[in-house]
Amino acid sequence: MFASIGSHGSVRGLVVRSEPPTGHDSRAGAWLVWTLDPANSPDLMKALAPHWRRPAADVAWVGEGWRHLVEECHRKVSARFPDYELLNIKQKYGVLAFLASPRPWSRGTSTWTDEALELEQIIREYTRRSESTCEYCGAAGELRDSRTMHLTLCDRCEARFSDPPRPGQD
Repeated sequence: MFASIGSHGSVRGLVVRSEPPTGHDSRAGAWLVWTLDPANSPDLMKALAPHWRRPAADVAWVGEGWRHLVEECHRKVSARFPDYELLNIKQKYGVLAFLASPRPWSRGTSTWTDEALELEQIIREYTRRSESTCEYCGAAGELRDSRTMHLTLCDRCEARFSDPPRPGQD
């Protein structure tokens, strides 16, 4: 699925496409972003479901090309921390952000424990791998930081997906 993201980052709704993303959607004036969700990733979302802090959370805000990174990261984290708490999965500054805690949060507990540092090391491995994996197709890619939104893309996807205009540009 594609989520239609407004210029201020707010979700306007979902735009369903049967073909890969084309970049800027001139009809909605929005940038189309691929997501992993129950419709296109039912097994992954089912595996993640018990770990979400918010029960209704069922979308990973990353492209199809990073599906294997999300799956592998989840497997490695859950093997070490079976009760880990998942806050969010998204793309931030062009790399994978898998935001989690080693155990569910409770008042009065420290988040800066040896477990948290170990969890951070596991997640960092997948963040590093995302820096060289195209978010859309999974091929070898590189960070494209000259775009309006930083993305890690292969050359083919870089040429294929237009960059939306920067705010104030026509």
